[in-house]
Amino acid sequence: MGTLGSEEMDITSREVLEELKCPVCYNYMTPPIPMCQNGHNVCKTCRQRINKCPTCRQQFSQSRCWRLENVIQKMKFRCQYYTEGCEFVGPAQVITSHEANCPHSPFNCPFSVVVTKTFCWSGHISGMWSHILDKHTALVLPEAGEFTFTVDYNGPEPLHRVLHVRGETFFLVCRLINMDLYCCVLYVGPQGRASWYKYWVAIAPNDDSGYVTGYLPTQSYFVNVETLFRNGVCAVFLYGLWNRCRRELSSNIISFNVEIQFN
Repeated sequence: MGTLGSEEMDITSREVLEELKCPVCYNYMTPPIPMCQNGHNVCKTCRQRINKCPTCRQQFSQSRCWRLENVIQKMKFRCQYYTEGCEFVGPAQVITSHEANCPHSPFNCPFSVVVTKTFCWSGHISGMWSHILDKHTALVLPEAGEFTFTVDYNGPEPLHRVLHVRGETFFLVCRLINMDLYCCVLYVGPQGRASWYKYWVAIAPNDDSGYVTGYLPTQSYFVNVETLFRNGVCAVFLYGLWNRCRRELSSNIISFNVEIQFN
């Protein structure tokens, strides 16, 4: 009897792992694992959304695939981004949540996610800043802990600025809603890291007194910014305040101060 080489073993392992994925959502199945009348399986989450087996179109039975459940409970899985450098290994019930926040997963340019909703750039997070400097440099503020900038702004379209702090990328979004000024800082990276940071925003009138918010938690750039604005999970300056902060009442120039700190 021959033995498998490391390359053949790796191929065999990958083929086995594919069999443990739900054919609907492609996440690893975890107990309880339902099955159809012909013995095909889906994950418990997808089973709640479908009435017939996606493989053979038969009805689901009331039975569970106990043998497959026992196998999965004894296994550990490596992150699907291991080829990108991730070394995480864990049981099936945690691997999906890890992959959703894995820093080695591909990320999209924040302008694609927040602004245009169309493809701009996708790749490893380490290459995003170079892309932003190359394609969106006009909206990048010089790296600092506290940012000060002046803009001519009084329109319905959102204002965007890119901030860079401690090697991390943040996205400032401001928008007028019913004449009130809404501002939010989004963290560009794994969703789980958004809570690591906090920010405050200030706008300054001519007498340098200013209006400043308290510290607010940064939000993931995967979160719909319109939802954040609608729910008030952001800095809000009422019209009577930010209107007095214009450099001249006849102009729309506003001076912003933004600080980002480690939470």
